[in-house]
Amino acid sequence: LILLTCSSCWAAAPFFPKLVVSGSALLHKPADQFGLSISVISQAETAEQALADNNERIYNVVNSLHIAGLEKGEYHTGQFSIQPIYSGAPRDIPPDWKPTIIAYEVNNSVTIHTQKLDLAPTIIDAAGKAGASQIANICFSIKEPAMYRTEAISQATANAIKDAETLASAANLTIVRVLDITLDQPQIYGRAGQNMLFMAKADRAPFIEAPDVDISANVSVTFEIASRS
Repeated sequence: LILLTCSSCWAAAPFFPKLVVSGSALLHKPADQFGLSISVISQAETAEQALADNNERIYNVVNSLHIAGLEKGEYHTGQFSIQPIYSGAPRDIPPDWKPTIIAYEVNNSVTIHTQKLDLAPTIIDAAGKAGASQIANICFSIKEPAMYRTEAISQATANAIKDAETLASAANLTIVRVLDITLDQPQIYGRAGQNMLFMAKADRAPFIEAPDVDISANVSVTFEIASRS
């Protein structure tokens, strides 16, 4: 009796002829927000001089952002660092040679995140003229991506079902039912722009066109199939 009971426990699960099909979808939706970072780098013989120069320039940059149309909450100060700059080693290094501090460098940054897409060229131009050393990490994205995730998932699933029906028809099979569906995490790709270096006397604002944001979804669907009678 014990052996019979165990044998029934080990009985194989029912076998169904299966068809596994993957479906994918890639949507292109207009961006509704953008972000970037602005760096101000100052160098001077003393740390005090470098810091004073940097403070003045970062203040001018922040003030220019406000004049350009940004509000508090749409920008904030980011990373800050101050470090010495050492002399380089000579070609023939003497035994007692040691590097010496020849200057100090201060690096301060401002991070921007706003939905005012039309201000992108104005902000970049204003920051450059106010003393920004570098404008980087320019990226366009969507504030509420969840509203498009459902569309991407639905389209990917519909594509998988359509491919399965085509395959079944070509092989003289019929689809009985869906046995399993697996969804990969939908991906949202905000497109990044190039890093930009600016001269303080730029004559005109740069031309920037917001790109679309890519939203993708991938599903795998397992169908039970049967021969057509």
